[in-house]
Amino acid sequence: MAVQVADRSPSMWSRCLVRLDLATVLLLSDAPDPEQAAALGIEALTTTAGNPIESIRRRSNELVARARPWQQTGPVTELAEASRALAIPVPARR
Repeated sequence: MAVQVADRSPSMWSRCLVRLDLATVLLLSDAPDPEQAAALGIEALTTTAGNPIESIRRRSNELVARARPWQQTGPVTELAEASRALAIPVPARR
């Protein structure tokens, strides 16, 4: 339900944060789904890649840390790369 509500928000950051939180829940459940969690995380980070805010950077780093037990899984590796890319400053336009 949270994703449906967030998807109606005009804020791309809200949509991203909800997906990152949902991805974290998928990892913390009794039956973790690291591939689905990584897919949600990548989807979230892709939407804000050009303009992330600090809370997105922080939560993506937390998600990657929680996904570390599955770091050899392709999607989790892609998630880690997408999260690292947020840390690279985008050059200012002139």
